[in-house]
Amino acid sequence: MKRYLHAALIFVSLMLILNSLVWLRSNNLYKAHLNLHMVTFESTYKGIINTFQLVSQTIAEEILQKEDVTQLIHRIISTRGDERNHVRGLLYRKLSPIYERISQHSIHQIHFHFPDNRSMLRFMPRTEPTMIWPPFVHRWLLPTKSDAKFTVMKVASLPTASVMSIPSPIKEWR
Repeated sequence: MKRYLHAALIFVSLMLILNSLVWLRSNNLYKAHLNLHMVTFESTYKGIINTFQLVSQTIAEEILQKEDVTQLIHRIISTRGDERNHVRGLLYRKLSPIYERISQHSIHQIHFHFPDNRSMLRFMPRTEPTMIWPPFVHRWLLPTKSDAKFTVMKVASLPTASVMSIPSPIKEWR
């Protein structure tokens, strides 16, 4: 009887040890699998963000920092009242067709600021009043120089939701 009890105890101990080893190996494989997919996802995410940053910088350098645009910005800064609003309208009419074209390619906002960080002019999509736009945004702030005064331009905004809507490579397999 003692032999059977002793054999059963050895068998149960071996099974527990083998189960623990299998569980540890499975857990390590799962973590390695998740880590591999997270690295892939992070590199994809960073690639998208870097691409939009380059696009924003290109838009700023090729369109928004042209002499006629910077002159209009300087006029807005240096004027007051109705004249300022008139010059804002000129800047809006100058950049509106460009914004309409680039907004079709996920660039959702162009925003100019006064040197004291007040909003000067903002281009953004028209949304329904009940819709909050966008809840989380990646922004690139690029300075523009206008007669020794600096005006910050928020050149592009990319809603985080659009980046996060990329199909995740992480799939539950357990």
